[in-house]
Amino acid sequence: MTGKSEAEYTAVLQHIHQLVPLFNPTVVMTDFEVGLQNAWKTVFPNAQVVGCYWHFCRAVLKKARELGLVPFMNQHRRLKSLIRSACALALLPKNVMARGLNTLIQEATRRGYIQLLNGFFLYMINTWMTDPLFSTMSVYDQPHRTNNVSESCNRMLRSKTGAHRPGLWHFITALRRLEQTSARTLLAARRFGFQVARARKVSAVNNDIRIRNYTALLLAGEISINRFLHLASTRVMNVFDQFIV
Repeated sequence: MTGKSEAEYTAVLQHIHQLVPLFNPTVVMTDFEVGLQNAWKTVFPNAQVVGCYWHFCRAVLKKARELGLVPFMNQHRRLKSLIRSACALALLPKNVMARGLNTLIQEATRRGYIQLLNGFFLYMINTWMTDPLFSTMSVYDQPHRTNNVSESCNRMLRSKTGAHRPGLWHFITALRRLEQTSARTLLAARRFGFQVARARKVSAVNNDIRIRNYTALLLAGEISINRFLHLASTRVMNVFDQFIV
C-alpha cells in the first residue's frame, strides 16, 4: 500500500471480503494504528479487534525512555518495577485496567516516586486509559498476545521482494517464488519425518503458564491487582530488556 489512511485500509479489506466472502474472522490482532483498527471494525463488525501486546510494551517503554527515566530506573529497583508493571496492565481484564493503573500511582506516591513518574502516569492515562486505544489494549484471555508471527511473515516476504514497496508484478513474482520455496520445504520435511511447525520456546510456554496462574489467583481474590501486575511483569522481561537495557 502506498498510503495508510483509514479509507485506504477499508477499501483493501472490503476488496478482500468480496474476493473471499466466507472470510469472517472472530479475532483480529493489529498494532495500535487507529485507522487500521477502525477499518477492521467497519468491514468485519463482528470481529474483536485486539492490539498487539508487544507493540503496547514498546510504546510504553519508548515513552519512559523519552521522559529520561532510564537512569533513574537503573538506580532505583522499585521505580523500575513500577514502570515494568505498567507493561502488565494489558494482561488484566479490561474492566480492571484503570484500577490497576491507579494502584501503581498510589504505590509511586507511597514510595516517593510520584514526582519523577508524574509525566509517565499522565501519558498512561491520556493515551491508554481513554479510547480509541483503551478498547483494544487488553489481551486478557487471548490465545495469542502478539502478532509477531505475521510480522515475521512480512519480513520474509520483504526479503523476497528486495524492496519496501515493490511494484505489482514484482510483488506477485516474489509471492510465487516464496510459495514455491515453502512448498518444497514442507514436502521435504514431511518426506523425512521432520516437524513442520517450529516448536515454541520453553521460556514462552513457561511464561504463558505463569501468567495463567497469576490470572487465576487474581480472579479468585487470592492476590491483589497490584500484586498481579508486579508478578506478571516479571514474565515480560525479554520485551522490557529490548527497549530499556
